[in-house]
Amino acid sequence: MNPELRFKEQDGNDFPEWEEKKIKEIGRVTMCKRIFKDQTLAWGEIPFFKIGTFGDIPDAYITRELFEDFKKKYPYPQKGNILISASGSIGKLVEYNGEDAYFQDSNIIWLEHKNDVLDKYLKQIYPTLNWEEGLEGSTIKRLYNKVFLNKVIFLPQVLEQSKIAALLSDIDKKIESQAILVEKLKNTKDAMFVKMFLQGDSKTPEIRFDRFSGDWKEKKLGEICETITDGAHNSPKEVSNSRGYYMPSVKDMTNSGFDFSECKQISEYDFEMLRRQGCMPKVGDILVSKDGSILSFCFSVKEEANYVILSSIAIIRPKQEINSLFLEQYFKRDCFKKLTVNQYSKGNALKRIILKDFKTIKIQIPPTIQEQEKIGQFFSNLDKEIEINQQKYEKLCDVKKALLSKLFPTKEDE
Repeated sequence: MNPELRFKEQDGNDFPEWEEKKIKEIGRVTMCKRIFKDQTLAWGEIPFFKIGTFGDIPDAYITRELFEDFKKKYPYPQKGNILISASGSIGKLVEYNGEDAYFQDSNIIWLEHKNDVLDKYLKQIYPTLNWEEGLEGSTIKRLYNKVFLNKVIFLPQVLEQSKIAALLSDIDKKIESQAILVEKLKNTKDAMFVKMFLQGDSKTPEIRFDRFSGDWKEKKLGEICETITDGAHNSPKEVSNSRGYYMPSVKDMTNSGFDFSECKQISEYDFEMLRRQGCMPKVGDILVSKDGSILSFCFSVKEEANYVILSSIAIIRPKQEINSLFLEQYFKRDCFKKLTVNQYSKGNALKRIILKDFKTIKIQIPPTIQEQEKIGQFFSNLDKEIEINQQKYEKLCDVKKALLSKLFPTKEDE
């Protein structure tokens, strides 16, 4: 049994055939000694990771004295061991890097093994296994030792394991680095939202572009918009081969536009009828999700639309003295979303914005459209940078996924 993609030995020859083994043939399940609740502290020297905080921030601690005693007397992971969650989010992995920490017994396990398998190889092959198969438990699923140990993996020689792990580890580092960059950009945007928009009873923001001054003014949304409406309340029948007559809904929205890959298509007749009824947005309009996922998605229309929309999406058309990019970013702030949901949404099972009420919401705007444009463009550029780097992250994840399928054989390959 060999994978599609393989490395060569240093002399150019092929490595030996891979072996198919059950995990119990290469090692045994190990876990830390049980820690009882009355042995934990709200704060202390040694973090104690339970299944709920595994791979995250601890909320419990133990004394160093207990830690050193248990570490000496009972099983404890070695640096490089791959810890696995056996409850809750089954199969979550954390590489133990040698730090002082303790882990919840039975819920967090690792494989104690000999030198014929590398931990860094296990770290890469574990995610390819179907952990859901064979799980027990009704409400809370558990990965019992017998199920874990009977999982089948494929093993090359140690040198080939090392080459595979090195390649995938390098991609993991790039993925992690890209994820950190995306998160940093998002945090930067959140911080600038606070500094460049009004907070509390202030009349001016903390940060302004050069040459702009004067107090911001408060207006009702209905006063600064030509219209605030929504799409079609009756959804026409879906058809195939409609030559691009689309009718997207909230499920097709992103924060930069619509994803038409699985979008509903309608007939040309229905399309034209709804277009005449005002269900087609114009360039400069702002579209926001108004039913269910209130304001979860929001974007300004930057190109002539070739679609009509459903009533779950609101069409907001700013007047000429209001910059649409500025208003779009105003809507995207978390504080505005929370205010809207708390004060302007109705319904029990399905929350929605009632547009006649939404028109009365008060917003604060800069005194000139030029300042609005600068603010809107600044955040729009930041959005583009976030999107570009998010796409790079997703592409790296796709590369990793493709490599996993080529570097590891599966039972289906037989």
